Amino acid sequence: MATNPEGADVHPVAQDPQHEPEGDGGSAFERIGGAATVRLAVDELYKLILADPELEGYFQGVNMPKLKVHMVDLLTTVLGGPGQYTGRELADAHRGLEITEEHYRKVGDYLIGLLERIGAPDDVVESVGATLTAVSDQIIEEPDDESRPGGPGHDG
Repeated sequence: MATNPEGADVHPVAQDPQHEPEGDGGSAFERIGGAATVRLAVDELYKLILADPELEGYFQGVNMPKLKVHMVDLLTTVLGGPGQYTGRELADAHRGLEITEEHYRKVGDYLIGLLERIGAPDDVVESVGATLTAVSDQIIEEPDDESRPGGPGHDG
């Protein structure tokens, strides 16, 4: 992980040139409405995820307010907003969760759908989709045993 001029760790996604703003009107972050819109999108995203029986198991025992702060920071960085994501590496944060490709795609579809519903420009939606594809190998970790205790789909 690199550091920014203030000495804080900067997630590699933040340094990806693909995330430079396109079109007029500033960064993608500004073009979708800034911090308030990102916070709203993250809140709505987790409402969808936690209401989905296939996904909710990943979040049992998770400090959701803290997770939402990290997601707001990450999405702000991906969209070219102020500050830099300083959370854990994506691979480290998701290691051991055994997130399947199907579940990863589902979360990505929820995020893309939300961006479309809030009226994000097409190039912003496409850029976020490209980022999801680019980082997928850091998050997807097919489970060895689908019936592991406490995992998604576990009945008991």
